[in-house]
Amino acid sequence: MNKQKIILIIFIVVALAQILFAVNMILESEKTLSTGTEFWFKTAPIDPNDPFRGKYITLNYSEDSYTLTSEEKWKKGEEVFVSFIDDQKGFAKINNITKTEPENTEDYIKTTIYHVQVSDSTYITINYPFERYYMEESKANEAENIYFETIRDTASVTYSIVKIKKGKSVLQDVIIDGISIVNIIKERRSENK
Repeated sequence: MNKQKIILIIFIVVALAQILFAVNMILESEKTLSTGTEFWFKTAPIDPNDPFRGKYITLNYSEDSYTLTSEEKWKKGEEVFVSFIDDQKGFAKINNITKTEPENTEDYIKTTIYHVQVSDSTYITINYPFERYYMEESKANEAENIYFETIRDTASVTYSIVKIKKGKSVLQDVIIDGISIVNIIKERRSENK
C-alpha cells in the first residue's frame, strides 16, 4: 500500500471518529430530553458573551449548596454526584451529594465542587453543568434587558427547566413568571410592531 492510501485511510478514520463523537453527544442530549426527569431550578441571571459559541445568559442558582454531616473529606474541584428532589413549591432541591453514582435514583448529575467549608458539618457549594443558556444573537440583548427587569422585581419568579437522567443534564428553557423567555421576547416584538 502506498503512502497516499495510508494517509487517506487515516483521514477517513479520524473524520468518522469526529462525526460519531458529535452524533453521540447529540443522541445523549436527546435521550436525556425525552426520558429525563424535569426539574425547575430557581435562577439569578447575568448575561456575558462567548466569542466561540455566541450569546448566552449565565444562570446562577439559588439551590447550589448542601450541608453534609458525614466525616468524609471533600475538596474543591472534586468530582461528585448530586441527586435532586422537588421542594413543596415544585423547585429542585439537592437531596444528597456523594462521591459515587447513586444506585437508588436516576435523578442526579455529575459535577464538581466549587467550595467546601468545614465546621461541625461540611457545607458544599457545587458547580452546575447547565449554567449557560445560549440564545440567537438577535434575541440575546432583549433577553438580557428582560432579565435585569426581573431581577429588580422581587415578586418575579425566574427559573430554568432542566432535564436530568443518570449524570446527564440538558437545559431546556428559562422561565420568567411562568412564561418562556423566548415567548416573552416574541410578545414584546409583536407589541412594538
